[in-house]
Amino acid sequence: MGIKLDSRYQEEAYKTVTEELNKNKKAGIIMPTGVGKSFVALKYIEDNLEKQNQFLYVSPSPKINVQIRKIIRKNYDKETAKKMLSKIKFATYHGLHRRYRDNIEEMREYNSETIILDEVHRSGALEWSKAVDYLIENNPESNVLGMTATPLRNDGQNMIEERCGGVAYELKLSEAVARGILKLPEYYSCKYVSEEQIELAEEKIKQIEDEKERKELEEKLQKIKKQVENGKGLKEIYKRHLKKDGRYLIFCNPGDYIEKLQEQAKEEGVFDEINEKQEYLTIESSQTEQENQIALERFERKESKEEKLKLLYSKNMLNEGYHDEEITGEIMSRPTKSYILYLQQLGRVLSRDRKTTPIVLDLVGNIRYFKEFELEVREAIKQGQARGETTYDEKVLESFKIIEEQEDVVKSFEKMEESLDNILKRSAISKTLEICKVLKESGVDLSKIQLSKTINGKRKNILLKEIEQEGIDIEKIIEEKGLDGELKFGQQIIALRGAYNGRGCKITKEEKRLAEELGLIKTKDGQEIGKATYDSSVEECDKADSVLEQLIEKDKGKGSRDD
Repeated sequence: MGIKLDSRYQEEAYKTVTEELNKNKKAGIIMPTGVGKSFVALKYIEDNLEKQNQFLYVSPSPKINVQIRKIIRKNYDKETAKKMLSKIKFATYHGLHRRYRDNIEEMREYNSETIILDEVHRSGALEWSKAVDYLIENNPESNVLGMTATPLRNDGQNMIEERCGGVAYELKLSEAVARGILKLPEYYSCKYVSEEQIELAEEKIKQIEDEKERKELEEKLQKIKKQVENGKGLKEIYKRHLKKDGRYLIFCNPGDYIEKLQEQAKEEGVFDEINEKQEYLTIESSQTEQENQIALERFERKESKEEKLKLLYSKNMLNEGYHDEEITGEIMSRPTKSYILYLQQLGRVLSRDRKTTPIVLDLVGNIRYFKEFELEVREAIKQGQARGETTYDEKVLESFKIIEEQEDVVKSFEKMEESLDNILKRSAISKTLEICKVLKESGVDLSKIQLSKTINGKRKNILLKEIEQEGIDIEKIIEEKGLDGELKFGQQIIALRGAYNGRGCKITKEEKRLAEELGLIKTKDGQEIGKATYDSSVEECDKADSVLEQLIEKDKGKGSRDD
């Protein structure tokens, strides 16, 4: 028994890595999750078992180290496995940091002839990096092998370059799929319209003053509600795609309360028609390592007596490093703006030579990244075939099964929402112009409105200083004119300027003329000037509103407070 390397890529990776370690004592591997980069490291340990006294295997979490131990016991006879495990010192980056911080002398126990850094990009974390630096500096004769699927950190550091001197071998995710090494899941884009979204839209529609516009949107929403009721809601989506005894990983938003999500699922019975016997499990960064490890073990445990539907809710965990070939699928409940993070999450269900095809239920519209990934694979095949390599076959493109459900309903709802938001913005702009007109008549120079400005190198928020100087009671003006009492003045001016620039809702010619006259938008020869001042962030708008609210509060208290 022993590690058998895949001739398609692992043998080449091992040969290259070994040569690089013998030559420079450093080597870096970039491979996607699921293709077995750890096999390359274990093969190196196997071949050098008699020559070296200790190998150090460092990873971001204990669960990865547990997986490596399992691989060793599965692929080697008992005697060899025992010997290998006796010579491998397992550690986590956090554990290294703790020893380095609390008792640096204890770092000596990590001194080894070969240091293996799994998920090496994590070794660049602010706290952990010092301990790893110290370890490498105090083992100048040691071999350093770094492995990762994503060498670049969010801060731009390339840890393969920094720790390993460069890349000895690289296999990109798109290449692995293009060459048929990794099997893709069936991908279901199941973005749906929830009851909460409909209720929120109903509340917004009630705010519309124009009766014709309000009725038109009410009719559109009623039509969408019927389509949703007759179509496939979340319960029906799960019923169609989940297996009775399946094991599903659910990626949650960082701000979600998992316990609340689980309770809601139980109360609404969203999984009841699949299997009444359900096991809800949680893994998140706020739990202890032991709690997370127990959850994973229960998730992976095979049930012999009774079939259960297992649901592992994950928050800020399992984006990398975790691999389980028998996982049935994953449910994406977390929208992401990061292509790298998306591929990491997708990687949880990618495996080489899987017997069964996992599924992905995308509930949040991440499908655009899957389509982008498909284009990468197509390009990889095209380039591979141009080089005359027979390992690239267009048949793998048949694996890109993308099934989009409720697409028409979702698009109709999103279009209706856009119209609704534009109407509300227009209403806010109209009220803003009314307030500003009264302020102008009261002697306020509105051309001095600036939502943000750099003063002494720091961004300060300035909003209608003359309001305070003139002692004008804006709240009284709003009340007398019957305007909306909920004042979001900064955001409304941003909306006005955005509309003027052709972004967001449109403004009428009369509104444009009045805004120019009031000095809220500036023009020169028909062109706007000072655009940078107007492109403020939402955060800056909030600050501006806060400043205005403070001014109002100060004005309200003038009669009862000594200044």
